[in-house]
Amino acid sequence: IRYRYPNIRVSATAYPKYPRTNVAIDYYLPEALKGTIQLDVLDENQQHIITIVSDNSSPKRPEEVIEVMSTNEAIYLIDKRLSKKKGLNRFHWDLRHPGPWAKDVRRRHQNGPMVAPGVYTVRLTVGEQVIEQLVEIVMDPRVSENGITESDIRKQIDLQLQIGALLSEARKFQDDLEAEANTLKGKKAKDKAGRYAEINQILKQLKNDSGAYPQQMLVSQISYLLNMISNADQVAGDDALKRFEELKQQVARLKDATKL
Repeated sequence: IRYRYPNIRVSATAYPKYPRTNVAIDYYLPEALKGTIQLDVLDENQQHIITIVSDNSSPKRPEEVIEVMSTNEAIYLIDKRLSKKKGLNRFHWDLRHPGPWAKDVRRRHQNGPMVAPGVYTVRLTVGEQVIEQLVEIVMDPRVSENGITESDIRKQIDLQLQIGALLSEARKFQDDLEAEANTLKGKKAKDKAGRYAEINQILKQLKNDSGAYPQQMLVSQISYLLNMISNADQVAGDDALKRFEELKQQVARLKDATKL
């Protein structure tokens, strides 16, 4: 059942601890493995939702978007909980798409939108063996009772993914500018074109100043919009759609200004 975790204090002892939304995937390994295990989730059209690999000392997988099956794309996430130990193992898939990119590796691609109701294929690859299982995700009946339809949820997810992509773009743009600014920092005297000053002017529009209660700049504004439309199953209002278009244009203008 596709439901949202109750908004309660995690440390509170007076409240029951509800299980988080997930699909429990059980698999048995006759012996411990040295290589990686790969878990793919595909939608009804066999499009990749997410790809997860076990964490070990094998050659590092790309954490960014890479080509899959020549036409599809997937993000490879490393997850220590995808166990390779001998015996019965269990992995919990949280029903989520990959989230936005973040500079902090621990937060990277986390907290994406939950998938829409439907039938999904869970594919486990262990060595040369591939095992598939169908999983049906159904709506929370309370959401249906409130008048939200599957079509509404799919439209919401599409908007969440678009805003998440814009947030990833803005964060990477900020990271690139900060890296260039650090490189130029010791060369300000030779910076005849004023590139260092130009970059810092752009960064002031992208990121918040340090200190308490800073003005919320562009990256934070995109993050706020994403959070606003993600905190419940809902139909996005016209104001949110209009604001998204405005933010896209602002990011495009800043990138044009820096020619990055």
